[in-house]
Amino acid sequence: MPLPTFLIIGAPKCGTTSLYHFLSQHPQICMSDEKEPYFFCYSGREFAFGGPGGEEFARSIVTQQGDYEALFRPVRDHAAIGEATPFYLYCPAAPERIRQLVPNARLIAILKNPVDRAFSHYLHFRLRYAEPLETFEEALNAEAGRVAANWGPGYHYQRLGFYAAQLKRYRSCFEAQQIKVCLQSDLSQFPGRTLEECFDFLGVRRELALDTSSRYNVTGVPRHPALHAVLFKASPWKSLLKALLPAGLRDRMRERLRSWNLEKPVLARQTRLRLVEDYREDVMELQDLIGRDLSGWLSS
Repeated sequence: MPLPTFLIIGAPKCGTTSLYHFLSQHPQICMSDEKEPYFFCYSGREFAFGGPGGEEFARSIVTQQGDYEALFRPVRDHAAIGEATPFYLYCPAAPERIRQLVPNARLIAILKNPVDRAFSHYLHFRLRYAEPLETFEEALNAEAGRVAANWGPGYHYQRLGFYAAQLKRYRSCFEAQQIKVCLQSDLSQFPGRTLEECFDFLGVRRELALDTSSRYNVTGVPRHPALHAVLFKASPWKSLLKALLPAGLRDRMRERLRSWNLEKPVLARQTRLRLVEDYREDVMELQDLIGRDLSGWLSS
């Protein structure tokens, strides 16, 4: 069975889903059908998680190597084989596990302003009916207790944004040329250029005929809650569409309708100020690690 030649390692709510779908269109790239197997976070172990959806999350994790390898059965003569689990960047154990199984793997991290990332993640969970607290501030204040109670990593809204500390773990396990760091703003504003850089990094030809118009995993507050519930929850008509439409077309239609139905709320100024200060030292260190000016992330 083949194993991946590259991994999208993070971070959550930074464009990993878009990058996964864009790369999936390239004829020389095979992406796993299951986007987030979490294998290198929890391989060989069984886990129980607290919080909403903890049991469902535990069931979704691929823990056995045979099951993981089976995700790549569609591979034929592809030049690059990949998967995208955005929590690999955050998981302390993942770098060493990746190094042991696929030491020559290429690793792509895509990052955005950690304050915006944390708020977006909270909104994403509210949209999925996974976050019971009605304000972001309440969720931030509850985070330490949730971590102690073994809630899933998706609820670590603030902790997930300390990118420099997380990247340093990978720098200690892999050669610098095996790690590529992108910014979500680049993928959003200059998708063609960003993807060309990824193609060069992965050793595949530059492919220009890719559809980068769709936006995936957009977050916000629904203009029409009833429509959101229809789009998100199971229903007979969704089962019918699943049977009739190709997966790619179906996903694009759903995402465009979801995006249209969402409004982006504004993060409270005091909360932004608090988080900017919490992240300041890590952001300054990240600038040096990746050679990019991130001063805009520290503006309030």
